[in-house]
Amino acid sequence: MNDARKKIDSTYKHFSRFTFSQDINCSSMLRCAECGLWSQVWRWKHTEIFCEICGDHEALMCPECMEHFDCVWDDEEIEVKNE
Repeated sequence: MNDARKKIDSTYKHFSRFTFSQDINCSSMLRCAECGLWSQVWRWKHTEIFCEICGDHEALMCPECMEHFDCVWDDEEIEVKNE
């Protein structure tokens, strides 16, 4: 594995629990299912969200509308555009 790929894997390892329409890389754009806007993958924040059933679990937050998408209950595929 080359150094660039290792960096991508380590930077986006928390994305592995989410479903994307295609592989992501450092120049990928993600489309928010809530607001419909595209933004660079690096702008999406890895965070946690409270769950009444199981406590906290991982989520991604859209940088445009601040909507949280959790890896447990949001099973919708996140649309990806690679340039």
